[in-house]
Amino acid sequence: LILVDFWPLGISGGWYWDPIFPDLNLALKMISCVQSYGDSIYSINTPDGCGGYTYGYYLAKFFYFLGIGAEQSTAVGIFFFLLLICTISILSYYAQTTLSVPIYLLLFAYTSPGIWLGIVGGSFDLLVFGLLVFAYLAYIRKHNLIPFILVTFTALMKFFTWPLLLILCLKIIQDKTRLREVYFSVAVTIIVAWSTINDISKVDWNNSGYRMAQGIFHVFGISSINEWAVVFISKVNSDFNGENILANKLYAYLIFGIITICISYRKLSKYNNFISNLKYSRLKVDDNFASNLVSPIWFFGTPFLGLFLQGQNYDQKLLFMIFPAIALIRLQKYLFSSRSLEIYFFVALWFSCFWPRIFPSWSFVIVQILGDIAVTIVAANLMSFTMVYIYNSTYKRI
Repeated sequence: LILVDFWPLGISGGWYWDPIFPDLNLALKMISCVQSYGDSIYSINTPDGCGGYTYGYYLAKFFYFLGIGAEQSTAVGIFFFLLLICTISILSYYAQTTLSVPIYLLLFAYTSPGIWLGIVGGSFDLLVFGLLVFAYLAYIRKHNLIPFILVTFTALMKFFTWPLLLILCLKIIQDKTRLREVYFSVAVTIIVAWSTINDISKVDWNNSGYRMAQGIFHVFGISSINEWAVVFISKVNSDFNGENILANKLYAYLIFGIITICISYRKLSKYNNFISNLKYSRLKVDDNFASNLVSPIWFFGTPFLGLFLQGQNYDQKLLFMIFPAIALIRLQKYLFSSRSLEIYFFVALWFSCFWPRIFPSWSFVIVQILGDIAVTIVAANLMSFTMVYIYNSTYKRI
């Protein structure tokens, strides 16, 4: 792919691969400004192209300490790309051998547009994803501290993995293995929470200069609910002013909550029974593979839900949805003999496009709204099971 300049991106109407990995190059340029401007790199008004930084401050300090700047963006971007290939290969092997996931699911998922966008930009999300994969591998091998430490690194880089760090901290407390581990995990979780809140407070999220691209076709997650509501109401009432709806995500959270409740209504009892049987080892021997489906759902699903509820750009974030959604598809087939989630999964990945220029405007609207609806339904399903799991989680690792 590198040798052919990522030719498949040619179908995206101009989103060709750039050897400097433009998004990464821009972030590293801001990081190189740490010495001169400190945490002022968060301000969009910082001169010399040093403003608009939106990642963890410790990430900037770490890369600056290593002497990595915009000049190294090509080498770093290729490293991120190879890391992604490595981690996808590991997850795919695990999914096929342990979770009995059919290969067509993996093929369609890991060749979807969002993955390409993450690669072409050299997104830091690829590094976060890689660390999460290695943390998960340590977790399923019954380690406590290793996954906790790796997730700590991700939370200091990108804010959306802190909820997963909190869950791992609670599991260490519940296991009561070593008192030192408990004190360490609680202290680190509190420090990272303070650091995250401090970093987030420095970002003016309402400033359009922070967003990589603007408009209805570039929103993600919870933000798309507000955007589409304004579009449809405006079509009915041309005098309607949707600024209040766009500024207040409470409406979107309310709608998402209703969708989650509707989806959960008939599934909660079976989810509860399944987790109870898992807890007391009452699953049939032939169905023990189902127990392996639980951990990927909440471990990878929690960061994705964090992204979804934040409404962060961009469709490359769907990378974090793939593995938990695949596990949940298998689990729902086991519990309900249902494959409806599989349809939403495909639509979410392939209709959340980042290439609007190859579609006529009317057809792209249809494509994008179907993609956003599908992402919302997949997120609601993940939220439903994850909340049930967290509520029922006990001292026994499941």
